[in-house]
This record gives sequence, structure tokens and C-alpha cells, in this order.
Amino acid sequence: MVFIAAHLVEHVYPIAPVRQWVLSVPKRLRYFLHRDHDLEKRVLQIFLRVIERVLRQHSLGAPADARFGGVSFVHRFGSALNAHTHYHCCFLDGVVGRGEELCTNDTPSLDSIRWFEATALTPAAITAAQKQIQHRVLRLFIKQGLLDSLDAEEMAQWQHGGGFSLHAEVRIEAQDRSGLERLFRYCARPIYAAERLSWQDEGRSLCYQLPKPLPNGQTQLRLKPEEFLDRLSMLLPRPREHRHSYHGVLAANARLRKEVVARAGLPIDKQPKVNLGDGDTQPQPSDEQSKEKDTDGQKGFGGFKDVVSCWAMLLARIYDVFPLVCPQCGGSMRVLSFVTEVQSVEKILTHIHEPIEAPIMAPARGPPQADFDFDQRVDDDWTFDQTLI
Repeated sequence: MVFIAAHLVEHVYPIAPVRQWVLSVPKRLRYFLHRDHDLEKRVLQIFLRVIERVLRQHSLGAPADARFGGVSFVHRFGSALNAHTHYHCCFLDGVVGRGEELCTNDTPSLDSIRWFEATALTPAAITAAQKQIQHRVLRLFIKQGLLDSLDAEEMAQWQHGGGFSLHAEVRIEAQDRSGLERLFRYCARPIYAAERLSWQDEGRSLCYQLPKPLPNGQTQLRLKPEEFLDRLSMLLPRPREHRHSYHGVLAANARLRKEVVARAGLPIDKQPKVNLGDGDTQPQPSDEQSKEKDTDGQKGFGGFKDVVSCWAMLLARIYDVFPLVCPQCGGSMRVLSFVTEVQSVEKILTHIHEPIEAPIMAPARGPPQADFDFDQRVDDDWTFDQTLI
């Protein structure tokens, strides 16, 4: 969570306002989205096309070919460990277009992009976008044979959006980079918060404190360990599925991605110092420059790979304490060596009063013995009990 947020803020997003768009669908449709990955992506595509058109229409002076840009997160879970598929999208609050070429040759310059902020976006426009999404999603479900046309017409006439909700009131200003990082952390959060989970009844059950009360007033969940794992198994992402995706000018094969990403950490309408041509990459800082940035406890992400190895900076972002600062003298510390010899490790453990013997590993428990045989045949007069479902 922290790694994704740090990478997006320092290496992807330029200094520009960002708006969060959240789409929720009726409970009657969430079941199909939770089970069908392709359908889930098609609804996301409808959502993205509507957002791009709305941003382009409400960005004054934007050309017809201007593109939006941002990252989407698909959440399969709710705050009460329930199945709730919805979409979080963090997009630049405006569009990016191609401006006049400032180079004499055929290679486009980094100055050639222009930023058009969506200053004319109003709540009425967001409400109209919600209706468009509702109409297109219901039409998609009818084509897929998942919803009857009469039921779709009835759902379209429901009050309060018919179960569709489009929320776009969260807007992060351009200079609020810490607020933008907190927003990315919220969108990239895991299924549950570990600080809300605790053991109860001497380890026989789990208690999960809910962030807000349920409609019936319930404020916590009491689950057996097996029940807790059963809930997690239904909410985990599918295998080989990305937790977040890039769209618009930030997509992998977008023509303007290289020019927009080169302005990461800079104003989007400002020329970066490095001019990237076709096939060129932005040079990474040297080791000495990276070390100088690491000492202040605020920067130090020289590149995407550096974020993975710079564990100290990630810990500083989480706990607001830099781990490479001596708690006694306040001086800076660095890793001298990795101790791998057994004798040296035993001496260190003995000095700090820790056991040197490895704990005994208990053998794996076998599967529970069933009271019936799976190979037994079913009689012809056996009937299925519908009450079981």
C-alpha cells in the first residue's frame, strides 16, 4: 500500500489537481461483477469513457483529442468484510492535449503538451454522468442476458439513482502531495485493517471492530477463525489480476505518457530539465546523489527499483520515524554487513539474551476424517433438499 502510493506520487503524477471518482452499482448487479472478471472490466470501461468525456467537455479550451489520465482500483470488499465490488479512480482533474511543436525537427518536444484544468465541472454534470453510466450498464446487462428488459426499465425509474452512486467530491489540490499520497494509500488498502482485529475468548474467536455501525446498529463482528478465513477467500483478488490499472495519458502505450511522467513531482505545465526523445529514458541519479537525498528522511526514491530496496524510507513513511537515525545520539546509521556465520550469530543472540536454539516445528496436521464415504452411491429415490440453499 505504501509502496504503490509512494511510486505514484514521486514517479507518475505531476503536480496537478486530482479528483477521486467512486462508482457503486446496485446489489442486484454486484453478484455478477464479483463472479465475472470480464464483465467487471467492461463496466469499468463504460465508467472510464464517461469520465473522459465529462472532463473534456468541462475543461475550457480543450481540443477534441485531449485525453484524461489516472489510475483505477477495483475493490471487491466492503468495510464489514462483505462482498462489495466498486471502483475507485484517481484522475487528473482535467485533460492533456498536444500543443504547438517547439522543435525544429520531427521529434516532439516536452513543451508540446498542454494542460486544461476542468474548472467548469459542476455537481449537475456529475449527476448527468451518473445517469449515463446507469443507462449504459443496464443496457450491457440486458445484452449479456443477465437482466430482463422490464426489470431494467423498473430499475431505471428507482429513486436515488436506482442503486447507482457516482461520488466525485474528493479533490486534491495540486500542491497537496501528502494528501494525494494518503488518497492513494486509501485506494490501495488491503481487505481489512489489522489494528481492528483482535483475539477473543482465549484465542477461540476473532473480533473485528467495524469503522462505522451497520444499519442494524452492529459495531463489531465476532467470527471463528474458519469463518474469518472463509470471508477472506471470497474477497481476495483473482490470480494474476492487477490491483490497479493505468488509463489515458498514463497508460503503458499512450503517446503522451513519457512526456507526462517526465513531469512527475513538477508542475504539469512546466518544462522538465530532461528532454526525452524516442527511445530515451530519464537518467537516474548517481549513488552519491541518492545517499544525499536519503539523509533528509523525506526523499530518496531515485527510481522505481530504489523504492523496493529502500526499506528505511518506506518505514519512515508508515511510522513517521526514520529507522537509520540513532535513538541515542541522533546520528545517521548505515548497514555495515550481513552476519551469516553461525558462531557470530550465536554470540550476538547470547549477548542480547535471546535463545540460540531454533524452535521445534510441530508436524503438519492431517485432514479431518469424514464420517462418510465419498464413493458411496446415491439411491434413486434421493431428492435434493432445497432448504439447504
